[in-house]
Amino acid sequence: MRHDRALRLRNMAAANRQRIDVPAEPQAAIPATRIVWGRPGRVVLNSGESLPVRYAAVEAAWPVTSHTGTRYERDGRYPVDAQPRDYGAEYELQSAVEARAANLDPWQLLTDSVLPVDGPPIVRGDGVVLSGNGRTQSMRLAISRGQYGPVQSEMASRAVPFGLDVAALSRMQAPILVRVLESDVATASDLARYGMEMNRDPGQGMSLSEQSIGFARMMTPALTDRLTAIVSEIPERCSVRELMRMRGREIAEALSLAGIVDARKRSAFFTAEGGLSEMAKDLVETMLAGLTVTDIDAVRGASRPTRDRIVRAGVEFMRMRSAGAEWDLSQHNTVAVGIVTLAEDRADALRGYKGDCQSLVARLLHPERFGNVPHDMGLATPAAVHPFAETLALALELPPRQYAALMADYATRALGSWRSMFDCLTPQDTFGETIAAGLQKSYGNPTVSPQ
Repeated sequence: MRHDRALRLRNMAAANRQRIDVPAEPQAAIPATRIVWGRPGRVVLNSGESLPVRYAAVEAAWPVTSHTGTRYERDGRYPVDAQPRDYGAEYELQSAVEARAANLDPWQLLTDSVLPVDGPPIVRGDGVVLSGNGRTQSMRLAISRGQYGPVQSEMASRAVPFGLDVAALSRMQAPILVRVLESDVATASDLARYGMEMNRDPGQGMSLSEQSIGFARMMTPALTDRLTAIVSEIPERCSVRELMRMRGREIAEALSLAGIVDARKRSAFFTAEGGLSEMAKDLVETMLAGLTVTDIDAVRGASRPTRDRIVRAGVEFMRMRSAGAEWDLSQHNTVAVGIVTLAEDRADALRGYKGDCQSLVARLLHPERFGNVPHDMGLATPAAVHPFAETLALALELPPRQYAALMADYATRALGSWRSMFDCLTPQDTFGETIAAGLQKSYGNPTVSPQ
């Protein structure tokens, strides 16, 4: 388990040194030779919103799913805001894809249901799958195993009700039925909203972590400001969980006004007195933590003290994003959380090193500064970790309020109006003047800060 976490940390760190958030080039419209258009239809979301769609048969290889192949690797063309689920990390999702592929049901895939969670996948005009990533992956897997024949035959027999040309359909190699949205969905907020709305399902619904990621992407400036004001009042020795018990009614009202909670499921999130249910507290806590990272798997493995720190700083990371992508530290913080988690896992061995510095992060990343270090520990090295990620990991060893204050200082400066007068200042300058400087002020040399 430790080896797997170390390997994941190295991979996260390597990706962190590259700019991986560059948007992909938009795809062209659907090629005429790869599509057979059908009749119009509509999709009705849980919220009651109705979206016009058009049925179409497309080659199975054309849609852009969030994950691809039997290793469930992310497709770089897919907009991350549209998919809270991580097929690469969740065995249950992989199992569902493979189980469905082994026993495809034409009646489920070829229905004209108005619900997004049933029937053909829903795609944008450029092929991005907004609902039905799992279904699409299952059909591709069945095709690769030679098990798609019954669905393809049934599609031909039902072509006319869907408005499809039977002759044109017969010339396709491996067609799948999809619903193409008539309107474009391009902004991050719309992608996040539809990514949530189109996957709210009592069957394969989203887990709490997946819901929290989706809700985090739906955070409005007004909700961010309100939660910032509430979270900023957390006493030093009071956890976020305890604050939610004391201020539950206010948080519930803010979530309700922002439309975060489905009106049809209020009873699951709010108590009879108007406060937060235990499920809602879990959701809010994970949602705030999810704002600080780009990979929810980092939050799942984090310890309670680490989670408490990043939850306190969640709204600050939201403010960073609103200042511009170049100011966003969530990618570096994902690695930082992984570093702290790995250091905590190896605490017994790390504390055995000889040296005055008690920081587990410093001992993990810089074992050469200590004595009595065993060989071949498989520890992360400074060369594999971005300086921002290392500093953020060290900051996570600070007291919770101090950590949150450093993140708030950076976010405030990122949003400050003074930036227009000092265009030469960069995120690197600001990071050094706030987080790194604050760490150095607290402990002297920030690379050897004590626990």
